[in-house]
Amino acid sequence: MIIPSYKPAYHYGGPIRSVAALCESLAKSGQEVTVYTTNANGVENLDVETNQYYSIDDVKVRYFKRWTKGHFNISPGLFLEVIRKAKKFDIIHIHSWWNPIAITITLFCLLLNRKPILSPRGSVSSYTFVTRNTYAKLLFHKLFGKYLLKRTIIHVTSGEEEKEIDKYVGMQVAKFILPNILELPQIIYGTPNEDGVLKLVFLSRIDPKKNLDILLQVLSSIDSIPIKLFIVGKGDEAYEEKLKNMNVGLHDIVWLGPVYGEGRFKILAESDLFVLPSFSENYGNVVLEALSQGTPVLISESVGAKDIVLKHDLGWVVESSEIALKNAIAAIWKDKDKRLDIRNRAPGLISREFAPLEVAKEYVAMYNQYAKCSKPS
Repeated sequence: MIIPSYKPAYHYGGPIRSVAALCESLAKSGQEVTVYTTNANGVENLDVETNQYYSIDDVKVRYFKRWTKGHFNISPGLFLEVIRKAKKFDIIHIHSWWNPIAITITLFCLLLNRKPILSPRGSVSSYTFVTRNTYAKLLFHKLFGKYLLKRTIIHVTSGEEEKEIDKYVGMQVAKFILPNILELPQIIYGTPNEDGVLKLVFLSRIDPKKNLDILLQVLSSIDSIPIKLFIVGKGDEAYEEKLKNMNVGLHDIVWLGPVYGEGRFKILAESDLFVLPSFSENYGNVVLEALSQGTPVLISESVGAKDIVLKHDLGWVVESSEIALKNAIAAIWKDKDKRLDIRNRAPGLISREFAPLEVAKEYVAMYNQYAKCSKPS
């Protein structure tokens, strides 16, 4: 596995958890897994020794020093190690795109005439191409990126992400769909209080992509429902301050910052509704985390995990617009029976559908299927 950052670099949110869960589940199922990554953790570096191997939850992990900070994480040491060891591995699985590590190693694999598996993790999408360095991304994609991506085996986590790959890479590219693996608790950490208030929770990175501002705008236009919103996560300080200064009427907004471990699930369990109105979300691990606690979800049509929500009627899927969110919240407030039904059904259903070792078997089958074309010639 090759990824620019790995746990405990939780600054980067869901992908770190899901990649770690994948690696750990594969190791538990008897596979030999090695992770090459950097010491990146946002603007800080992880407190780890670089260029040595760690055993982290039965996964062999080697952190390499990054030379730059920000989103690029250039690491010559990591690249050189892949050059030295590439032929040792049956499968090279790269996670993320738009960084020198993923791009250069993809190119190197192609020079060896082997196809790597690439999980873009939502980084090849309409939203990506209209935010941050738009023209540079479009130019690179047109000249080189699309060519490289077409010569990989692309792993997507949802039908929504598959549509984006078809649009920007092509329908003929080799690809497969498998959900993220998540280590979800088998117990419920709490229940909502019956205090006559609709308790909402937003738990994610606080980033414009997550569209939190539209939720706050909606609250300012609702005066007939008593609402308390818990905001869990961290983002750019200036952006957070802008959101905190928005008018939300008389509703109670609680900014909790990042919360990890059991505390994360306790907040979800004690809320009436999880809300994620993202512009773009290749999957949305936290949707399953909320459902594992029995908490119904209200998500946008751009959240990849909508497939499981719609299939089993575990919440509400709407457009990312003020009127759609407002109408949905009003309907949810009235439909207490459906909320109770979801709370009763969701934990067991999610536990069965997303058992880590069962999903890991599907990944192993996929790796075996593609091992031959992934081998060096």
